[in-house]
Amino acid sequence: MGGRGRRRVFRCVAPVLVGSCAIVALVGAGTTASPGQQADPIADADQAVAEAQAQVDQVAGAYFDALEHARQLDARIADLQTRIDELGQKVAQLRHVTSDRAVAAYKRAGNSLESVFFDSTGATDAARRAKLLQLLNGNDEAVATALRKARDDLSHERTTLEAAREDQASAVARLHDEEQQVDAKLVAAQTQRQNAIDQQIQAQQAAAAAAAAAATAPAAQPSPSTAPPAPAPSPPSTSKPALTPVPAGYTPTGGVSPHHDDPYLTCVRHYESGGNYQAYNPGGPAYGAYQFLQPTWNVTANHAGRGDLVGIDPRRASAYDQDEMAWALYQWQGKRPWSADPC
Repeated sequence: MGGRGRRRVFRCVAPVLVGSCAIVALVGAGTTASPGQQADPIADADQAVAEAQAQVDQVAGAYFDALEHARQLDARIADLQTRIDELGQKVAQLRHVTSDRAVAAYKRAGNSLESVFFDSTGATDAARRAKLLQLLNGNDEAVATALRKARDDLSHERTTLEAAREDQASAVARLHDEEQQVDAKLVAAQTQRQNAIDQQIQAQQAAAAAAAAAATAPAAQPSPSTAPPAPAPSPPSTSKPALTPVPAGYTPTGGVSPHHDDPYLTCVRHYESGGNYQAYNPGGPAYGAYQFLQPTWNVTANHAGRGDLVGIDPRRASAYDQDEMAWALYQWQGKRPWSADPC
């Protein structure tokens, strides 16, 4: 599976981002931040994650388009090869029929034909035999010539398609490299966000501990010459919902996915692997019950927010997680990753 078409325009999002930055700059120029206003590191990290995720999805869209185009080329090449083989068989059959007919005609002719055509031996006899075959099978030879020309035309078309397929394979490889780059950027942004969350939690815990210590300590009587102590800083705002930490490792999810018995997933599993979650096809190579290519698995995991699944062999994932990744890919890309299956 790998994705498997419509050609999608691969547009850069840079103009949109630049335009947004320009708007922010104009707004900032017209306002002055208050002395106590501070940047929100979590909000900044959230924006960085969102931008990296958008780039991952954009590269993934181009990747799936390239896979679909490659699959279509493969199907056309296979169809041409079948037709070429059929034409070759027809030419061979026609030659066989022609030979049999010539032999039968020679046997039926007897001495009368021999006296006309075969009154000598050696080279002269061979030439007269060839003339007899030409007279008896001229129409068959014309048909055979037409079949051979059609076969040669199909072979030329196949060669052209094979060259296009090689170019498409190179495009898929380039997109795979680009996907790895944007994946790394997304991981870095997620790590930055997690660090910001951890720092906020630590600050809240320190503030809570300081408040508890202040509440239990005896009140000190300040001397007339002593200035009153500065008020304790207020704890950071907790109005933002807690964000899910970036997983440090993968722990297989147990149980049965709620999408396991979905009719489409059931059909795909049947045709791709016979329901074997440990299936392996070295031709892809493709892995697991849904025969994921590794790059397809990676972009799907990133799209689904499952960074813990990026880079692992899909067969190592639990049946639950394989079902979930297949469902996420189906909701994202529809049926085209498995368009060769009759599902």
